[in-house]
Amino acid sequence: MANFDIRRFGLVLRWMAVSTRKEVLSNTGAMFFAYMVVFVTNMLLSRNANFMDSANMLLFAIIMNSIIFLIVCIIGGSWIIKNMKTKEQYVMFMTLPASDIEKFAARALYVTVGLVLMSFSAYCLADVFRIVMSVMTGVNVVACTIPRLLSCVFCIYGVMSGVPPESLLGKVMMCVASCAWLFCVNSIYVLGGVFFRRRKFVLTSCCFFGLGVVFSMVKFILFGGNVPIVTNDNFVACAIANCAVFILWGVINWWLAYRLFRRMQVINNKWINL
Repeated sequence: MANFDIRRFGLVLRWMAVSTRKEVLSNTGAMFFAYMVVFVTNMLLSRNANFMDSANMLLFAIIMNSIIFLIVCIIGGSWIIKNMKTKEQYVMFMTLPASDIEKFAARALYVTVGLVLMSFSAYCLADVFRIVMSVMTGVNVVACTIPRLLSCVFCIYGVMSGVPPESLLGKVMMCVASCAWLFCVNSIYVLGGVFFRRRKFVLTSCCFFGLGVVFSMVKFILFGGNVPIVTNDNFVACAIANCAVFILWGVINWWLAYRLFRRMQVINNKWINL
């Protein structure tokens, strides 16, 4: 089966939905617990504080939870073949009546859209509990934090560039560039999740750190102390250029991950899938 059939793909998704129900609930519960730890700590610290201090502490809690949200969405790519740890699991999944591209796409949806939905659902539930507990305990600031979380996520490119855009086009491109950056970084962990057979997250993170060091050295060699600075005037152009790089890099990573996925073997005692 070399082609993509939407009906077979739907059957694979339905099989995955049934087989991963407990995993989805446990992952969502773990994320909910992580968000609630931050919120409960914030409520304990801001219970007797004035309105301004309570608002600042709540903003800090939102930033911390947005970091947790981003980390989950990024490193979740390393779980792409988590359902094939043992020989039996590998044989069961690879013998499904579907093509390789359909199986890979189903797992790709799980570690991208699926994890984002799990993390976002856990945050929404945690925020509802925070609001109820804030009303019961008398915390000064009681407000929905979901819009602020989305703002933190979609403004990550603006934070990295150090320039908050002023124009509407700049703000739109900031959101697009943030999504492109997340797509690229997630694809690195997807590739690492398929390439490494053991310690996927740790080894991929080490490689990611190594790439950062190499790129920093290349940037210093090429530009020296005259590194191009992003300003409001060239923010849109820089965002477009970075989007192109992020998307191209991400597509290459996904293509390589699929090629490795097709080459995986049942019995392999090496640390890598080659």
